[in-house]
Amino acid sequence: NSQPFTASMPGSRPRTLASVSYSANVYNPTGWVNFSGLAGIVQEIVNQPGWTSGNSLSLIIDGLGGDWARKFYVAYELNPLQAARLVIRYEGGFEPVNQAPLVNAGADQSLTLPQTTILLNGVVTDDNLPLGSVLSVSWTQVSGPAPVGFSSANQPATLATFSAPGVYELRLSASDGALVSTDSVVITVNPQPASYTTLLVPISAASDDVNQEGSLLVDGGLAVFVGRSNAVPSLTGLRFNAVNLPPGAVIADAWLSFYNPADQWITVDIEIAGEMNANSLPFDSVNLPGNRARTSARVISANNVLSPMGWVQYNGLAGIVQEVINLPGWAAGNSLSLIIEGRGADWARKLFAAYEADPALAPQLVIAWYLPEPTLAEPTTETASAPIVEVITTVEPTSVPTEEPAVEPTQEPTAAPSVEPTAEPTAAPTEVLPTSTPEPPAVPTEVLPTPMPELPPTPTEVPASP
Repeated sequence: NSQPFTASMPGSRPRTLASVSYSANVYNPTGWVNFSGLAGIVQEIVNQPGWTSGNSLSLIIDGLGGDWARKFYVAYELNPLQAARLVIRYEGGFEPVNQAPLVNAGADQSLTLPQTTILLNGVVTDDNLPLGSVLSVSWTQVSGPAPVGFSSANQPATLATFSAPGVYELRLSASDGALVSTDSVVITVNPQPASYTTLLVPISAASDDVNQEGSLLVDGGLAVFVGRSNAVPSLTGLRFNAVNLPPGAVIADAWLSFYNPADQWITVDIEIAGEMNANSLPFDSVNLPGNRARTSARVISANNVLSPMGWVQYNGLAGIVQEVINLPGWAAGNSLSLIIEGRGADWARKLFAAYEADPALAPQLVIAWYLPEPTLAEPTTETASAPIVEVITTVEPTSVPTEEPAVEPTQEPTAAPSVEPTAEPTAAPTEVLPTSTPEPPAVPTEVLPTPMPELPPTPTEVPASP
């Protein structure tokens, strides 16, 4: 009954007398590949005293060839549906009965325009029967007033993009080649409010934009990276102070902006979440980004696009910000932290300007928000003073930077959504963007006053995408 590898290394474990050797120089096309002839190895293990149905079994593969003679395959962390699997045909006992895949499309959700994307957290599991079958997954639209776009329609977790308000039903289906299961989720897209306020919050201290590599806090450099180094975990922590959002605010849209000091083109796979804390504490060697509880709302960005020099952004963060400010204890002026985890290959990252390079080019969180219309009490026979109704004023949005899309990439960056309020302001704005922070231009002419660090060299042996 094999123990997890966290208990002992593969090389320190006793092995079966039965073994199989492979030595081949063959082309492996994209898809499943098999290493066959393992019956003797499995037989020796199940003949051990103490073996019982349901126990764990481990295989150990020793590389015997020259340096760097290896191939890369999909790991569980990349896609559980494509992780390595052991197939065994045996006689005796009972013939396993194929069960339909288990499908969960996730909880019903809602969003408010101009936010257009939302993460669908579907889950699919299967019993790997019939033998040799390949599980297929797909998202489809059942109903809704306009077409819905899926960033990865053949994955259980995907981004869905909406263009019009209304109620949408989306269906997640899974087939094992013999049986099919489905589950549906309802997404309510609320119309864009008549007026809202745009709040820009920059990083305001050198200790508030940090990286974590393994258990080490990395801070103080001129750049902060997004993605992965060669450490696990590879995290980015961003703490935004004096976030002037009142309790009860509705987040219409939110995005994260970075200043890119040079053209960068590399595949970066990240997951963005918020810290589940109504007033986030500073980062330090104890309070690392990886030690903090995160929101259930998350945004995944996996793309291979050119990020030109200038401002780039990651969109669709409204749900993350909303979950944080809905926490008990949230008050206007509190601090809010975002945690970005790199999930791709080693050194798949981009370097952006940190506060230490130039405070004016530090990362920024931009939030479009409004307060819902107040519900007035029914009039009574007693004389009452006129109700006080808060007027939501509108700040004309500034030009927004080039988008770093969180959905299916194209070879050229797409334009960021503009925040276009429809109502004219009725009073002096209650929320004004700080004049000390420059408006993020599409391609600013300002350059970093001090040299930015060179991008780290890509190792000569980098795992290829499976």
